[in-house]
Amino acid sequence: MRGILAGAVGLQVLGAASAALVLVGPRDTAAQARVPQAARAGTAPTHGVRPVRLVIRGAMLIEGNGTPAEGPRDIVIEGDRIVEVISVDAIALANGTARRPAGEVEIEATGKDVVPGLINLDGHVQDERGGVAQPLDYQFKLWLGMGITSVRDVLSETRRTLQRRTRSAAGEVAAPRLFVYARYAYRPIPRHAVEARQRVRDLKAQGVDGLQLFGMDKDVSAAVLDESRTLTAYSIFRQTSTTPMKECVSGTRDVSGVKRIPHDCRTS
Repeated sequence: MRGILAGAVGLQVLGAASAALVLVGPRDTAAQARVPQAARAGTAPTHGVRPVRLVIRGAMLIEGNGTPAEGPRDIVIEGDRIVEVISVDAIALANGTARRPAGEVEIEATGKDVVPGLINLDGHVQDERGGVAQPLDYQFKLWLGMGITSVRDVLSETRRTLQRRTRSAAGEVAAPRLFVYARYAYRPIPRHAVEARQRVRDLKAQGVDGLQLFGMDKDVSAAVLDESRTLTAYSIFRQTSTTPMKECVSGTRDVSGVKRIPHDCRTS
């Protein structure tokens, strides 16, 4: 998939939430040229407006599961859900008897590929790097331009990123779908199990999607993980920058609730 994106001429992110797709093209400029101008025009999408029913016509579909590209296909999206993927009958299309789905908005994708949106599992929503300003609009569009439609954010300013998550979900800004994994160990750092459990409750009350755990005393880790399990649909993952690999691995075996160990457990 990296090769497809790297060689793309034009990249358009379509939809949001579970219907996140990336339209890559052109695959076949000759095929595009054969599409009547009226069909190519269609009803163009409006920036920032999610149509009730969107149809992507004639695309080659790459499912992202290792199977070859298939198509052409008509893809029907209602709201934020893909509701139909319909094979296009080339013979019926040629003799004018093809029955094609209609949409409030239609995108002619003949000669182009449609791939699933990519997921950034370890992103950082931030408006500066090393003291140098980095506009969020630039960061979001950079992600979208690379085909990333969902980002698991870690270590940002929780309240501000939760506001951005809401605006992204509402379609008010051009941004990937955000999942906010909040920093657990902000000051004052919980000193014992009671404070640790309350920290987890406080973060959950803010509406975070999960926790970014690091710099956590081992004496409170069991309480943190246990508290997280009592919260509905609350997933967490653990990052440990000073813990030996043996303890990282045993932690995931002995304490349920750990969903992911990232890149920085010590190997010695």
